[in-house]
Amino acid sequence: MTTAATTAALQLAPRLRGDVIVPGHPGYDAARAIDNRSHQSRPAAVVRCADSADVAATVRFAAAEGLPLAIRAGGHSAAGFSSVQAGVVADLRGINHVRVDAERRLVAIGGGALAGQVDRATHPFGLATTTATVSTVGVAGFALGGGISYLTRKHGLAVDNLAGADVVLADGSLARAGEGGDEDLLWALRGGGGNVGVVTELRMRLHPVSVVTGGPMLFPLERAERLVRLYRDWMPQQADDIYAFLALLTIPPDEAFPEELRLRPVCALIWCNTAPEDQSNAALATFRRRRRRRGQIRPPHRAAIRGPARCRRSPVRAVRPIQPHTAMPEPPVPPRRHRRPSRQQRHGMAVARRGVRPDVRGHRPRARLRRRPAGLVRRLPGRPAALRDARLLRQLPDG
Repeated sequence: MTTAATTAALQLAPRLRGDVIVPGHPGYDAARAIDNRSHQSRPAAVVRCADSADVAATVRFAAAEGLPLAIRAGGHSAAGFSSVQAGVVADLRGINHVRVDAERRLVAIGGGALAGQVDRATHPFGLATTTATVSTVGVAGFALGGGISYLTRKHGLAVDNLAGADVVLADGSLARAGEGGDEDLLWALRGGGGNVGVVTELRMRLHPVSVVTGGPMLFPLERAERLVRLYRDWMPQQADDIYAFLALLTIPPDEAFPEELRLRPVCALIWCNTAPEDQSNAALATFRRRRRRRGQIRPPHRAAIRGPARCRRSPVRAVRPIQPHTAMPEPPVPPRRHRRPSRQQRHGMAVARRGVRPDVRGHRPRARLRRRPAGLVRRLPGRPAALRDARLLRQLPDG
């Protein structure tokens, strides 16, 4: 980090509505922190942008000084792209407006808005869009990266629902993508891979959502092979409004879960069904019935899900939580640390269908299995050959 860059950044402050945070400021460490704490970049300045004019000034400043620029909203980039070493971070969290147009079924989302903020705004209208499955993820980065949502099987990827955007280009000018603006720019945003510009507002399509049946089913880890096979064969046959992803995870040490389950590695199905209640119950019974035949079911742990108050996101008028069954073996040695989950999901259906508006992604495989491997896979008892040979999961080193 150079003193010159920090000094120059302070000279930028009078031209902004927002604040400039530099090393030595009491809030510097909090301002530079991102979700993945393995990345500890120390930027020359963090600019807390209050509007598009602040973003434009920050872009021009970084270009003039020859400094790398990172864009931060939710800060959930696993690769650490939400910050940068010895450069400038444009923090968009102050641009977090959410405006719902229920008549046109569109929502205008500020470049720094989080998924939970969007869900809360669309909730009263009985509408939802394809936001992230974690409420603290920034919608802009999520959507522009593709975006697999709880509603993806029925309504496609988040980027498929992008109708327009306001973008600050590399020269600091403001452009409007789509909706009568630059259609080529919108085409680039819908799968172009990044570095097109800084999106200060997205406009996304909304869909009616009335009731969701959602929550986790937890299974002993030694049943992972059987569960993956069943999930792989069963999910592609279901309607678009039946959705679950399969995860190998360690139950977090949270009061929402019974104490005897915390920090245990388990196999889980995380459900979010928008189908009618009878269809949703039939889908859940497929996995419950298989377990009952084994005679290993204990009474469900009702504390594991406590309805909408415990849900990370609630884009619907009512949520019917699943009361997950848990039949756990004797606890293994607790893992050294809480590991990131390995997540498997079938996302065919709407994802595989090309929309009326072309985009940069030319190939859409049907019902492809999304792989998000993690170190937890190594803890599978015996590392079942079916998982390894089918390459449904793959091993990554710890860390």
